[in-house]
Amino acid sequence: MKNTSLDEIPMTHSGKVLVIEGGFQMRSNLNNRGIHVGDVLTVIRAGILKGPIVVRVHGMDVALGRRMASRIMVEEI
Repeated sequence: MKNTSLDEIPMTHSGKVLVIEGGFQMRSNLNNRGIHVGDVLTVIRAGILKGPIVVRVHGMDVALGRRMASRIMVEEI
């Protein structure tokens, strides 16, 4: 198992959120989308040409921009 950013996880793979890098507003935005430290995210779709990433968390699909996903550090499981 290795630690990496969410935008580097391949489709259909999962990762446990370790750290959310960013300020209050970014953490608040992710909390509102249901993403917290300790949650397990599964990458459902990664857009072509660096488009958005869709992850499944708590049974919901959530779209994240690449920049936001690059600031979510996960442990691949």
